[in-house]
Amino acid sequence: MNSRRRVADKLHLPPHILDVTDPADTDHRSMLQFGESTVRLVEIARQSGHATEAVAELWPLVARLEARVEDGRAEREVMNLLARARAGLGVAHGNVLLEEPASGSTTL
Repeated sequence: MNSRRRVADKLHLPPHILDVTDPADTDHRSMLQFGESTVRLVEIARQSGHATEAVAELWPLVARLEARVEDGRAEREVMNLLARARAGLGVAHGNVLLEEPASGSTTL
């Protein structure tokens, strides 16, 4: 296993690609699994009229994924999940804005 870890280090690959596991890789896999579930559940919540809650759930996921990318760990799975989470966040934000009354509007 040490030789696979050295190969991964030399090639600048995430160790999990070569089936080398460590606590950081476990956290990575968990983040992806929970992230996928979060994106799906948030879409259901948004469609059910809970856009504010959807934003509250997606924002931390997007921030965590962006931090991972900034650390130079932009694996394909992370980038795909980040793109879907950002899109969902944008749609949910749009729904929240539509729900808020326009400031300065008057009722006749």
